[in-house]
Amino acid sequence: YDHQKQKRKETSMPGVKIKSFADLSVGDYVVHQIHGIGKYLGLVRMEIDKAERDYLKIQYRGSDVLYVPATSLDVVNKYISGETKDLKLNKMGGSEFAETKARVKKALEDIADSLIALYAARSSQKGFAFSPDNDWQHNFEEMFPYEETPDQLKCIEEVKKDMESEMPMERLLCGDVGFGKTEVALRAAFKAVVDSKQVAYLVPTTILAQQHYNTFASRMRDFPAINVEMLSRFRTPKQQKEIVKRVCSGEIDIIIGTHRILQDDLQFKDLGLL
Repeated sequence: YDHQKQKRKETSMPGVKIKSFADLSVGDYVVHQIHGIGKYLGLVRMEIDKAERDYLKIQYRGSDVLYVPATSLDVVNKYISGETKDLKLNKMGGSEFAETKARVKKALEDIADSLIALYAARSSQKGFAFSPDNDWQHNFEEMFPYEETPDQLKCIEEVKKDMESEMPMERLLCGDVGFGKTEVALRAAFKAVVDSKQVAYLVPTTILAQQHYNTFASRMRDFPAINVEMLSRFRTPKQQKEIVKRVCSGEIDIIIGTHRILQDDLQFKDLGLL
């Protein structure tokens, strides 16, 4: 917008939160569909053509400033990234952002092509069909100290059905903290071990590795034949070497850990579930 010839009145309102942008604060980075990455400077009230309206004020590279009507929030998104320390603002009217979008589109098309090829290959593969639940499985599930939710029971049954099929399972389970996702994984892991398969339980952080190890060890304590271990930096190099050796030999049934369990030195004897 060229406001040089417009009569305008600005009333700065730092920190005002915009409806449907509840978590947007002054200084946050935003992305405009056309102009790209800018910095949100707050909500301002401007008089244009004898009408006063609210606008989002967005700073771009140099002295470029964009005013977006508050009624057009659909063209602006909050910039989401783990790192904004050295983030470079785009220049209004430049080709930089359009080129970035083109590169991202090409990358997404490449990912889509690779996924199509991957799933075509997967559909032709035959997986291991796990056995139906036995008495051990029923006893293990009865030891769960809480009452399962309907959604939790539905997910458990769907996972078991997948595991008992010859089609390789790949399932995404979504749920908030405390809604029982771990118990779904526990029952799947138990089912795998009962059929003499090993389980790899991958977690993103060392703390989570310890927490899940404690949970698994507690739930499995009445089944001493099932060996559960953890592999993370909480284990000494000597301990890690020994654990890797026991996983390779098949002595460890369930290994819980960070990306350490993906390293080349750890070779499973018979991995059945990740």
